Amino acid sequence: MESLDGTSYDVLISGTGIQQSLLALALSRSGKNVLHVDKDDTYGGPEAALSLDEAEQWVEKLNSVKQTRFSNASITKSPEGEQKLSLFKRYNLSLGPTLVYTRSGLLPILVSSKTNDQLEFMAVGGWFVFEKQEDGARVVRVPNGREDIFADPSLTLKMKGQLMKFLRFVAAFEEKPETWQPHRDTPFASFLSEQFGLPAVDSLMALCLSLEVPEKTTTEFALPRIARHLRSIGVFGPGFGAVIPKWGGLSEVVQVACRACAVTGGIYVLGRGISSIEPAQSEEDDIEEIPRDTEKPDFIVGCSDDLPASPPSATIGTKVAGAQPEAVSRSVTIISSPMQHLFVTVAEGGVSPAGAVVVFPAGSLSSAAHTPVQIMVHSSDTGECPQGQCIAYASTAVTGQEGQELLAEAVKSLLAAQDGESQALWSLSYEQHAEATAPSTETSSSILKFQDPPLDYVFDDAIIENVQAAWQRILPEADDFMVFGERDADDQEAEDDEE
Repeated sequence: MESLDGTSYDVLISGTGIQQSLLALALSRSGKNVLHVDKDDTYGGPEAALSLDEAEQWVEKLNSVKQTRFSNASITKSPEGEQKLSLFKRYNLSLGPTLVYTRSGLLPILVSSKTNDQLEFMAVGGWFVFEKQEDGARVVRVPNGREDIFADPSLTLKMKGQLMKFLRFVAAFEEKPETWQPHRDTPFASFLSEQFGLPAVDSLMALCLSLEVPEKTTTEFALPRIARHLRSIGVFGPGFGAVIPKWGGLSEVVQVACRACAVTGGIYVLGRGISSIEPAQSEEDDIEEIPRDTEKPDFIVGCSDDLPASPPSATIGTKVAGAQPEAVSRSVTIISSPMQHLFVTVAEGGVSPAGAVVVFPAGSLSSAAHTPVQIMVHSSDTGECPQGQCIAYASTAVTGQEGQELLAEAVKSLLAAQDGESQALWSLSYEQHAEATAPSTETSSSILKFQDPPLDYVFDDAIIENVQAAWQRILPEADDFMVFGERDADDQEAEDDEE
């Protein structure tokens, strides 16, 4: 690390999660001097992408040092996996896999900040629902629209009509508040039955990607998420409405954002965090673990896991209402086959997808009362694994041993429902927690704490709103959030050298 002797900086950002890194990007052309630190040795925080060796080190560190964000991590290897994995060294396994809808607010700011040309996005094609039947189990594709509904032989003519009526409604549900607002706190399944005569439709529940059971998934939560899904289809091409960043998900966005900040003078220090912030007694720096040869910043920004509990901070963002758990069980599994049947082009002229979503509805596995399980499957085209394999990211709102057993059963059931020959070669299991930070009334604090994002698989545009709110606190007179001019040749060359 270069010496920070005599360095003056305006903003200290702690942690390289997606919110902090986007803020660093927003500040990169502002003239503010930024010191960006992370207690970990890798970029990304909860969105980090790890190699197999890094995953081993991460588990060892996690189980030896108490953390608030992750817990109960373990790695399981199959006998076959030991041999097959030894042949390959290139894995980019995401701790926080995320799909980004094509109408998400993230994509426009990547374009306006001139960083989109350093990123590559892959299509998420099919949505599937796991169905357990008397003669076995199968994975059924969720209809993408009118044509799929009328081509589905499993639906009666009456049900097709009811589904079409609902789809017409949800396409512009904001314009019909009288239909849904009186039922905003009603379970979504009850709303479907009472207003549209539909039974609890697993395919519609799958589109809202709720981690809670239907009884806890409200109409207010489900409607905008289903509308977002349907409105996003076709924006960038036929047959898909969501994308995933190549080379490890949001970790790649993080690194591009941090690189842009570094090119314009931002200083990066990994393996150093903030353990405490004491009231200043003198002109000397009062932030422990940061080199004392620096001056005190005007603002300190981070998430709950990256900042000490005191002194008081101003919370940026509010907790999302609805079916959002505060803890989830997750697993990352390397599959021995490519599972190509999940990555079929679903529309004429469409691109080959690199991602698929499989939802296991509540009660579809051995336990009659379990919460839904969601599995995102990424092909080798994402750059996360070698050809001939794929990655299954699984998540559920049940924690503890029960949660990990449920995820293992879901992955096993998915493999059995497909070809029965695919195997789980390697699996990382862990729990992730999101701190429910109370809304802050503090308006004068120079310490800004981001609300933790929701724990589901969808990029939440509230992240962009939070970043902009923090940016506005630091630059109250500015009005050009993430709007950058063209980079000159020297900046472009320096950024290329950083890669």
